[in-house]
Amino acid sequence: IAPLVSDCTMRGSAAVLVALSGRRSAGLVVWQQWRPTCEVARCAVGEGEESSSWVDSAVAKAMERERRKVASLEKELGEAAKAEELGKWAQLVVANMYRLTPETRRVVVEDWEKGESVELVFEKAPKLQAEEAFAKARRLRRGSQVVETLLEQSRARLVALEGVETEDEAIEFGLAAPTRLEQPTVRPRAKKRGWTGRVFEAPESGVPVLVGRNRRENDYLACVVAKDPDVWLHARGAPGAHCLVQFSKNNTLKTQPDADLQFAANLAVFYSELRSESKAWVTLADPRHLWKPPRAKPGAVALKKERAPLLGYPDNVPAHLIAQREAYDDSS
Repeated sequence: IAPLVSDCTMRGSAAVLVALSGRRSAGLVVWQQWRPTCEVARCAVGEGEESSSWVDSAVAKAMERERRKVASLEKELGEAAKAEELGKWAQLVVANMYRLTPETRRVVVEDWEKGESVELVFEKAPKLQAEEAFAKARRLRRGSQVVETLLEQSRARLVALEGVETEDEAIEFGLAAPTRLEQPTVRPRAKKRGWTGRVFEAPESGVPVLVGRNRRENDYLACVVAKDPDVWLHARGAPGAHCLVQFSKNNTLKTQPDADLQFAANLAVFYSELRSESKAWVTLADPRHLWKPPRAKPGAVALKKERAPLLGYPDNVPAHLIAQREAYDDSS
């Protein structure tokens, strides 16, 4: 019996033929000592159809992803269009501030631009709500410029995808070809886990400022990474990222610069649900006063002792962070 081996390179000694005889029949046994180095080749039959099939499938999936991205960006652009309306509302409040008190929650004023009376409704002190409206309008205007650029790029990619037909064009466009051969993989030895979240540089001391992106990273930052004399920060009374100023990375520091702590406090509010506020209180603590309660959810920690709190200002973070946040807020 001769097995059929396709596309295999055999290296070894020459075949040895041994004739055997038996009582009922004689047979010829072919024995060969060899070490195979097999490489599974592409099947010649139907190869053209297979290539065309994966190209069509990859292009269809890529176009669907791009359409969803376009729809999301168009929605963001629609939200950004509200900036002018929000700014006009804030201006109307400021123009009538002489009639308002911090306790005012509803007032009818004259809109000179429209030539009619309008009712203003407040959820908090009018002055504070107007300041927040001005800040949000500025962020929406900045974000709209980024969104328009991304939308233009996405639409252009969608048009280009429609012209992809061959395998070479698909690969050049960045679409991955299917793997034809699954090679046995050897798992590398697990590496020691390190910090994978956001990293910023403190403005004065230059030490790293770490900011968690999710509950798992928040947990890892507070329970594993943090050590004295680092300073842990979190927006008070609202869900948000854990922040850590790693003063332990600079042994020459005699004091902890106020500018570094303020920078981290601003980030703590920016990466929290209080980012639409003009300012918010931030809790600070030393790592030795952090502890994880039994059966607590990921990202939840308790404090034995707090440091003096700081006011964080989310608008005082680097400008590129504000632009990115507005452009990718839905996806992040």
